[in-house]
Parts: sequence; C-alpha cells; structure tokens
Amino acid sequence: MSKLSRYVGNIAGANAYWSRVREELKAIITSVGAPTLFFTFSSADMHWPELHALFKADTEAETGNSTSDVRRQNVINNPHIVDWFFTQRLESFVNHWLYNTLGAKWHWFRYEYEGRGSIHCHGTAKLNNDPGLCHLTQTALKGFLAQKFKDENDCSDTTELDQDIEAGQKAADTVCQYVDWLLSTVNPNPPDEDMWIRPEFHPCQRSHHDIPEHEKQSDYVDLLNMVQRHTRCSTSYCLRKKSNETDLKCRFHFPFDICPQTKLEFEKIHTSGDNEHYRAKIVTKRNDSRLNNHQQLQLQGWRANCDIQVVIDHYACVEYLTKYAAKSEPRSPVLKQAFNSIVQNVDSNTEPRRVIKKVVMKSLGERDYAAQETMHHLLSLKLHSSSFKVMPVSLNGSRRVRDTASIDEGESCTDYSLLDVYANREQYESSQNIINMNFVQFATTYKVVNNELTKLPENIIPRIFPTYSANPRGPNFGLYCKYQLLRYKPWKTTQNNAWGDQGPTDEVLTNCWHEFLQTAYGQSNVPDWFDKLQAVIQSQESEDEPSEEQETTREEWMILSDLNTPFGNSEQISESTYDWHLDRANYSEQQIQEMPTWIKTNKEEYAIDEQYDVVDINSFSETQKLTYDIVKSHFDDVSSEKEPLCLIINGVAGTGKSYLINAIRNLLQSKCAVTVTVTTGKAAYNIRGVTVHSLLKLLIGSRGNKDLTGQSSCRLQESVNNIGYIIIDEYSMLGQVTFGWIDKRCKQATGYNDQVFGGKSLILTGDPGQLPPVADKPLYHARPSNAVGEQGYQAYHMFDKVVKLTVNQRVQGMTSEQVQFRDLLLRLRKGDSTVDDWKLLLTRQPSNVTNLCDFEDSTRLFYSNEQVGNYNHEQLTKLEHPIAHINARHSSALAKKISSDDMSGLEPVVFLAKGARVMLTMNLWSSVGLCNGATGTVVDIIYQNNHQPPDLPIAVIVEFENYRGLVFNENQPLCIPIWISNHCHITDRNRFP
Repeated sequence: MSKLSRYVGNIAGANAYWSRVREELKAIITSVGAPTLFFTFSSADMHWPELHALFKADTEAETGNSTSDVRRQNVINNPHIVDWFFTQRLESFVNHWLYNTLGAKWHWFRYEYEGRGSIHCHGTAKLNNDPGLCHLTQTALKGFLAQKFKDENDCSDTTELDQDIEAGQKAADTVCQYVDWLLSTVNPNPPDEDMWIRPEFHPCQRSHHDIPEHEKQSDYVDLLNMVQRHTRCSTSYCLRKKSNETDLKCRFHFPFDICPQTKLEFEKIHTSGDNEHYRAKIVTKRNDSRLNNHQQLQLQGWRANCDIQVVIDHYACVEYLTKYAAKSEPRSPVLKQAFNSIVQNVDSNTEPRRVIKKVVMKSLGERDYAAQETMHHLLSLKLHSSSFKVMPVSLNGSRRVRDTASIDEGESCTDYSLLDVYANREQYESSQNIINMNFVQFATTYKVVNNELTKLPENIIPRIFPTYSANPRGPNFGLYCKYQLLRYKPWKTTQNNAWGDQGPTDEVLTNCWHEFLQTAYGQSNVPDWFDKLQAVIQSQESEDEPSEEQETTREEWMILSDLNTPFGNSEQISESTYDWHLDRANYSEQQIQEMPTWIKTNKEEYAIDEQYDVVDINSFSETQKLTYDIVKSHFDDVSSEKEPLCLIINGVAGTGKSYLINAIRNLLQSKCAVTVTVTTGKAAYNIRGVTVHSLLKLLIGSRGNKDLTGQSSCRLQESVNNIGYIIIDEYSMLGQVTFGWIDKRCKQATGYNDQVFGGKSLILTGDPGQLPPVADKPLYHARPSNAVGEQGYQAYHMFDKVVKLTVNQRVQGMTSEQVQFRDLLLRLRKGDSTVDDWKLLLTRQPSNVTNLCDFEDSTRLFYSNEQVGNYNHEQLTKLEHPIAHINARHSSALAKKISSDDMSGLEPVVFLAKGARVMLTMNLWSSVGLCNGATGTVVDIIYQNNHQPPDLPIAVIVEFENYRGLVFNENQPLCIPIWISNHCHITDRNRFP
C-alpha cells in the first residue's frame, strides 16, 4: 500500500502528488528556515492585452478594443493559450520582481485553479535583506510578556525586565519598518471618499510600458480600486462560521479597522494547558478598510489582483503550508478508501495487476478538472516551481534490487542505499572531514558516481523519512530518538553504532540522544538544539501525580467488566467451561456460511409489497380535512402551469399526523409515485417509508458535501424521477444544510435547476418544538452557516402553505386527570412547566405506583453509566445462561482506546447471553424493521470451530418482534443473524452493531 501511494505521488495533480509536494516544502522550511513573505498572483485573463493579441480573432483584438463578449469567448475557446500565457508571464515576472528587484534568496510557488477554472499562483520566498523577522518577533514577544509581568506584579528589581522591554520595542520597530518598506494597505484615493472616478477602460487592459510617467500614480490608484479591494462578502465565497461562534465572519477578516501606523500586536490563543500563550500579528497602516495587502511595483507590473504578506512566526508558515501547499492529508485517504472498496468487492480470482490499475484510476478520478487545468497537463507544464531540489532519503535501510542481467557471480543482488554508503564512507575517502560528517550533512553534500564520492549542487534539500512525533510523552518517542541519532550523530559500519552498539530499547535510545545533545558537536549541529534538549529532559521526568483524585466518567462496558469478573454463583456455568459450539447444531453449514452476508444479500434482492392502512377520511378533524383537501386539489389539477406543492403540516404529538400521512399516501399513489421519508430509520419503519438520506443518496459527514457522479447519479435519477410527491415526516430534525442538499439532489435528479426541489412537490410534517437538528441550524434560522445552508434556508421560504393540527387524537377524554395531563404535555413542550406539573408527575414515580410489575420489561433511562451497568448485569445474571465476554477486534492500540461515541456507538467490549434483550445501534435494513433502536432477544450465539469468548462470533441470532422481512430459518421466522459491523476511519473497530 505504501509503495502504491508513493507511485501515485508521481502522477502530477493527484492528491498523493500534492501530499508529496507538501512534505517537500516542509523539508525546505526545516532545512533553510522560514521564508520572508507569501505571495499570490491571480489571472486577469479577460483583460490582459498581450494575451488577447495572441488570439487575433479580429482587428480589434490587436488594439485591445475588442468587446467583453469577444474577449470572454476567446478565453473559453482557447484554454491552452490562457494557461500557457499565465505560466510564462508568471515565471518572467517572478524572476524580474523577486530576484532582480527585491533580491530574493530562494522561492517556491505552485499553480492552482479556482472555482471558475481560472489559473492562479500561491508562493513563498526568502529575501536577502530579511532582518530575521521571526527572531525579532520572538524578541518583541518576550518584551511584551516582560511588560505584562511588570504591570501585573510589584517587582523590587526590574532591571532585567526593563532590558527585555527595551529590546522588544526595538525589535518591534524593526519589524514594522521592514513591513512598511515591503508592502502597503494605504489607498491614496479611496472610493468611499467620492473623489475617485472610475476609468472608462479597465486598468488591467493597459500595458505597463504604454503608461506615461505622469499617469503612473493615477494608474496605481485605478488598479487599487478595481482589483485590490474586497468589496463584498457572501456565504458562497468568504463568509464562514467557526465552531465556537454564532455569527458568520469573512475568512479574510474584512473589513479591517483603520490604523494610523503599522504595529505589532500579540493576541492570546487557546491552548489545552493552563499557561497563557500569545501569537504575534502585524496590523498595517491603513486608511481603507476593504483594501488588500499589496506592493505598488508588484501590482503595477503584474496588472491583476495580487497579494503579499510577511512571515513573522512559525504559525503563519504552517497555516500557509496547510492551506495552499497541498489540500490533501499527508497520506491521502482517497487511496486507502479506493483500495478498501475495490479489494472488498473484487473477485478472488482477479489478477493483482488489474486490481492495482483499478485503485490508481479510482484515486485519480476523484474530482473534476477544469479546461485550463486539463490543458496544463496536456502541455506537460510544471505544477510547482522551487529553487531547491528535494531528495527523498530513507533511514530504514531499504535497497533497490538490481537487474539480474547485470549481476556477476558472487555480487550482491541489491545496490547500496545512501545509508549503506554513509556507513561505509571510509571506503571512498578517509579524510577527517568526511568521517566527522553526520548523515544529513553527508547526504546533502555527496553522491557516489563510478565508485567515487562526487559533490552535489548546493540547492539539494533532504526529505528524510520515516518521521515520528517529538512528543516526549508519546508512545513513539523512543523511535523519534533513534532516527534523530541516525540523522545528526556521526556513526560507522552499523546503525547500532549510533547508540553505542547496545540493544535499541526505548530507554537506551532516549539516554543516548540525551547524552549526544549535551556534547559540543550536538549543540552546534542539531537544528533547534535547545527545544530538542528540553523535550528529551521532559521525557525522562516522572509524571506529576494529581493532587486530588479526579472523578472520571467510566463507560458502561468498564463497569460491566468489574461486575462480571466473577461467576461466583456456583449455579452458573463458567464462560470458559461452557461449550459455545452447541448452538451450531440448530443450523446447517450452508446457513452458517451465509450468516455474515445474509442481510446484505437479501436486502438488495428483496422487494416489499407494502399494504398500507385504509383511512376513513370521514373521521378527520377539521384541520385534517383542510389539509387533505389542499393536497387533493393540487393532485387533481392537471393544468400545465401547475406549480409544485410546498406544504407544511404542523402538529404536536397525538394530533393525527401519521394518520393523515397514510391518507395522503393512499390518495397520491393511486395515480403517481409518492415517497414518505423521515430522518431516522426507526421512524421510517413506523410509517413504512424510507429515510431521506437513503432516497436522495445523502451521505453522512464531510463525505456528503459533494454532488453525485457516475453510477451514484444514475441511481439517484432512477429513485427520484418517477416520484411526484415527497413527504418528509419529523422535519424539525432537518437542518438548513441537509435541506440545502435535498434541494440540490432533487435538482440534480431532474435537471430542472431553475425550480425549487427540481419541480418536485414537498410536504413537511412534524412539530417544530420537537427534536432540533444535530450539528446544524433549524430551517427558520436567519443566519445560515454556509452557502448550502443558505440554499436550504431559501428553499424553506418557498413553502407558502402551512396547516396546524390542534385536536389531540391520542389523549382524548374530558376527565380532570386527562385534561391535566394534556395541558402538562403542552407546557412541557414549550419549557413552561409548573410546580403543579412536577407534583402530578411525582404521582407516577415507582414508589407511588401499585402495578409496578406491569413495567418489568420496559426500557429504563438512567442518569449514570454505573446505574446502567448495574441494571444490565442484574438482568444478565437473572437469565441463568453463560455470559459471553466479547472483545471487539481493533486495527491498532489507538483504536482500542477511542470512545464508543467516536466509533459509531461500537463499544470495545460487549456482554451477551441467550435470552438477553438487545437493541440495534444502526440501520441494517430499515424497511423490514432492522433499524437503529429496534429491540430483540438473543436466541443463539454462533462461533467458528475452535473459537469461543472473548473472540468475536460469526453472528448472533436475534429474534426481532417487529421484523417483517424474509425468513432466515423456517422454525424461527423472526430470527435474523446479526453479523460483525466495521467502523473504518483512521482506525478500525469490528463488533456487532
């Protein structure tokens, strides 16, 4: 898998490629230090006269006077020329602006394509005159903290503090002066002052060399006001909401406050510890709240939108790497997902070569490519540029296998790796200088050519792997120390020489790394020496004991483990002595083999012939009848101008919404397809419908935030196109984002993008006072979180008909007790409960109920996991059957430690016995009753031969009272095999759902 990932990383534009580029840029920053500035160049492809002169579509193109429609069509028709022109213009401009004018030491940039498919560039560079901005910022921060300490404390001797404060102020002044020299946010003529007059022609349509000297300043102002101002914020572009905030804010932080002079500020940042941490921020001199950072020479030379920012701390550097260098994860999850999905579904006889080809093709076809990007690849243009050549260097000792034709008798079948060359470097040259080199120095200075050491160019940067976390409390700190020793400590012959020819235990590796850092060689040759020394010292300190025992919340399975130690009851058969294979006798071998896939196989093939309840519409209340008539009137209208029905039916619990839904379904399905959907599997079963996620192929989490393609799109069209009406029950649980995706999916399925829900009629039923959406805003919220949420909000406003059901059909009667309870429910719904309501509920507490035995099998709610564990243990022991202690199967030690909340509810340990009541925690087959929340009774536990608890069984046979699907076992028609569920992310947990 790792080799395949590295191979795909060679294919330009793939996620794995950008992951590799990101690691290379990190290696550059680690090796040569932080850059001075970040820069961005956008394309003015609709304006540049030099570009449009290449098209020569008409005589006006050459003079730059062609119409906007002609220019637009030229750009659309010639994406190859537009893309090539941008790359040529940029490379020439970078050479002139960065190197000849600013005096750059090195650069790095990449090409990227924005939403409309137009090329732009992000990059970074180091200038020779950089005064050491990051170091100066640290000095300024030290002075700021010294001033803060002095202000908050009464100090007798402030000499040292005053020195730090003075040094910090000087450092801050130097940083601000450099920033003012490099960039600006001052507008000589802001448009808000109504003094600037918009030019007749866009300034980007003028060539720089055609502008007379006396017009240079006005040209500069025109460019500022036309291309450098962030004039409008919208959810489709820049408005975002952070998880801990309620308001939408511009991700570029516009509008800024007016500032009379450039200054260095320090803002407090949130950390997990108790110590206060601050981050430096440059606030530039500014008279225009909407003006972007720029440099006059850069803007007037490039003649399109551009950006320039200084790097003053490590955080800004990391943010840049994360945001612009590569948007995929360090190891692209797409490749792993593609690998897993293909391998799990491929035939066992398929050739490995075909499988690998499928994986590569699937990982490459994960997104759309714009026309300009496609041409960029076809023209074999580079996607990024760097002053350095990054060389991958492995410390794991792997070697390249030689061609068998070139191997003489007695020779090794592998070539020396760079690690082997370094270990035996005295064979090539025995000078003291070579011997004293550490591996990093040697790898970036020499290579072997014709069995001799040859010097490498000076722009070589090593990207060394593997890498491990430097966290001194982390589980891999010993490995971190090992590879740091191999990098920075000179060693010979074998790797063990780096740690004194001892066994490579964590303790030995940590101690040797600590000793080496204390040497003069280590201090002068290890980057960030002091930080590394502090880390290793911290790793050797014993962890502080907590002063007070902290109360921790234990999960139910932990409590059950404590309670279940036992089998102290002599009448109970021990788990270890019980024959767990007796239940296999109840099933044939074929049935046992089918158990793991029985639900999946039959779910795809079994069609349910639904028989819906007959509803007497004469029994309707007045509002139910009104609602039914609205739907019937719309349904009977056959005119071509009929608009889709957008209807909301509100009503509290018991007002007959489900009864009304059945009547409406019976009415509509007589002539056209109608689908009743809900937000949960349990509710879908109760109303004999489907979940809205299933109908519209809505995926959960971030995977669902994209349009469907290929077969998924075809399946969506097949499931939706014949449906005239969609009824969504329990709509209060729908959030704005989900509703936005419902609108998008309906439009995608029908192709009618200009009609809400693609022209489908929607009926929402429920109670807005019931459960709200999870991790989303309710439909009526006035401030959507993002563009899709805003689409959902606008779609919600298209519902122009609302009916409120008021007659409670479930709780009827006029006795004082019935009236009291009905009024209590209404107040409870609105949060207006009274003391009398509380007293009324107290009459139903267990101590006051005479028929408590009638509730023996009812589901309990407890306020603590300990009570849950005690109750479940009590119920298990009452069964007088052996209790199987079953451990989940984990992909790693990390997966074992993750809570069930982060593993889709799957516990790491489960306790089962025959006769135990169980509940499903996910939708397995909602339409037949196997949904999240469905309860049943364990009948049999089927194990593989030679397996027993705590191993995972093949399946657990559970009897579900409300199951109405295919029969697995004729003798037990309600019994279904429940197989192992897998939660797969970075880590896996396999257990029963």
